[in-house]
Parts: sequence; C-alpha cells; structure tokens
Amino acid sequence: MLQFNMAKENKIRNLAYQFYEKRKGKDNLELDDWLKAEKMVLRKEKISNVFFKFLRHPLFLLCISGVVIWGLQQSYLEREKLLAEKYEIFTKVSPIHSVYYQEIWNQWYAFRDKTPSEEYRRNIQRIVVEAKSIEIRLPILFKDKKIYEDWKEFLRIFWEANYPISREGISEQQLNEKLNSAALLLNDILNRMFKEVR
Repeated sequence: MLQFNMAKENKIRNLAYQFYEKRKGKDNLELDDWLKAEKMVLRKEKISNVFFKFLRHPLFLLCISGVVIWGLQQSYLEREKLLAEKYEIFTKVSPIHSVYYQEIWNQWYAFRDKTPSEEYRRNIQRIVVEAKSIEIRLPILFKDKKIYEDWKEFLRIFWEANYPISREGISEQQLNEKLNSAALLLNDILNRMFKEVR
C-alpha cells in the first residue's frame, strides 16, 4: 500500500513539476501546481477504478463470454457446413465417373452394332449436367485449385471420348486409352479432395 501511495505521489510530483515548468517558475504558485496535479491524478485514478470495476462485474463477464462463445460456435458451424458440402461432392465424384464410363461404352457398342439409342445420349447429357454442377462448386469449396483444373480436364477427356462415337467413330483401343487417362486423373482428384475432407 505504501509503495502504491509513493507511486501516486511521484505521479503528482512529476505532473506538478510539468505545470511549474510550463509557467517558467513565475508567481510562486507551487502549491497550486501541486493541488492541480493531485486533482488530475486522483480523477484519472477514479475513472480507472470505475472502469476496472465494470470489467470485473459478473454481468460484463457474462456478456463477453456469451459473445465469444457465440462467435466460436458460428465459426464451428460454418466449418462443419463447409466440410459437409465438401464431403457431399467427394462422394458424388466416383459414382459420376462410373456411370459416365458405363454409358460411354453402352453408346460405343450401340453405334458399333448400328443400333444407336437416344437413351444413352440422354443419360450422358444428364451426367454432364451433374458433372458441371460439381465443377461450379469446386473452386468455392476446395482450397486446392488443382482439383478444379483437373476436373475440367477430366470432363474434357470424357467429351473427347464421347463426341466421335456418334460422328466419325472411334476405335475400342482409342476409347480405352482416353477413359484410362480420365481414371488416372480422377484418382488424383479424389486423393486431393480426401486431404481436405478428412
């Protein structure tokens, strides 16, 4: 307590000396300087005490903790929502590839046997629409931008495999090569997605 009072007295003394220097020591008003300095120091101390009392008040602590908890909860919920959306996309990728792969072979066999079917084309168009909806969401959800670039390349390979079937034709070996390169690309996409989903 004595040390605290000495610290206060030192503050008053220093402030009083500043007032004394400001008026260049004229008029013998040292007592006035001291009283003025004391008043200022005590007023500052009183404001500090009220402020710290307010900070220690249970209602203030309750409000602050409520705001902090709410912020953490919101952040947690946003992370969980993002993770759920990533996982949803992750689980759609392989099935799209499987169905796409099957329908392209179905179409290839149908055209080879001269029995083309509109059903195969419609199925492939439906898959393309679903694959495109995934493409739109990839750069928003995943940090790794290579996932998005590889997915576009993956769709391009499938398009290049599908397009010639009903036009100029494509050999079984050519189709196999294209679809195998798409499968390799898909494997890399899934690995990159898994790193962000787990």
